[in-house]
Amino acid sequence: MRTNFDDNEELVELSDKIAEYSLKLKANERCLIWTGVEALPLARLLSGECLLRGAIPYTYVTDEALARDSLAACAPDSGEEPHQSASALMGGLDYWLGQADAVAVLRCKNLANAFEGVPAPAMDEYLNRYGMQFRSIIKKKWVLMDYPTPLQAKKANMSFDSFYEYCLKASLLDYALMRRRALPLKTLMDVTDRIRVIGDGTDFSFSKRGIDSVLCTGEHSYVDGEIYTAPLRHSLEGAVTYNIPTSYMGYDFEGIRLVFREGEIIEAGCRAGSAADLQRILHADDGASFIGEFALGLNPLIAIPMNDLHYDEKILGSFHLTPGQCYPEASNGNRSAIHWDMVSMLTPKYGGGEIWFDGTLVQRDGRFVPPELLALNGK
Repeated sequence: MRTNFDDNEELVELSDKIAEYSLKLKANERCLIWTGVEALPLARLLSGECLLRGAIPYTYVTDEALARDSLAACAPDSGEEPHQSASALMGGLDYWLGQADAVAVLRCKNLANAFEGVPAPAMDEYLNRYGMQFRSIIKKKWVLMDYPTPLQAKKANMSFDSFYEYCLKASLLDYALMRRRALPLKTLMDVTDRIRVIGDGTDFSFSKRGIDSVLCTGEHSYVDGEIYTAPLRHSLEGAVTYNIPTSYMGYDFEGIRLVFREGEIIEAGCRAGSAADLQRILHADDGASFIGEFALGLNPLIAIPMNDLHYDEKILGSFHLTPGQCYPEASNGNRSAIHWDMVSMLTPKYGGGEIWFDGTLVQRDGRFVPPELLALNGK
């Protein structure tokens, strides 16, 4: 297995892209590099890129197993209160987030069940604090990368070396070219009122009138490739069945089905996973049972659903409909500690489907139909 990437040309190129293309770092800006242990080679290179630009790098290192142990210690008979455990774990990060002008999150996923053994009260408090941090980050210049790990390679059914190359190739895609090709889609989505999505077990529609669409082409994420908007908060009607497995905060689900009335989730079930956990997440607060984002995947190099939202939501031929917090750039006013990008595919392998903008067929079976959008289909 490859273990030393310090001199890897791909990582050097990626650190430069993060600093220049994504964060656009300037002299005297404070950049927080929030990194997992495995991503330290990239963190070191990114720190160097900060210094080259006169920016000030700060590094905050975390580890999934250690974080889980801190939260798991908050057992009912331990005398530790949930808010105390979460504050001890996250208080230092809160401080550095408050100081930062830019944030680079180099996330390392190592545990299949990252929060196994954590008592529910501590988990609920952690979800709330994590949501607050998420809202803080997206008000700044920010970027997130899922650094390749053996766990993700296993999910993708690849060797680690193969998955590492797969991840870096997709991350170093010419995102500026993708953006130029996707601008006609943004223009079309911006002037659209009603969007309808039809698939196997799925038929829903909503209005997005007055809400912008936002292209994501390497500005905030590696890997990347999506366009998102949001439904008017009370306009969503119908049902969606997600055909890609999903995990949220360590809870695993398959075949989630949601039914909407006037924008609110009125029914929620799943084929596999805990129905009680699903209900608890979707009722974490008032905004968790409304949708904060609708998006289409655009990346032709991401082809393998692997129960990893950061990858799955970018797949060409996918859409995601997200319970919880909206983004400020495409705001429908929904506020929540939850932001759960559940993904579904509309390609023939998954039963096919259609996406309509104001009565115009935009995508069939995962492929764009209008002539001005054909370049987005890749090869």
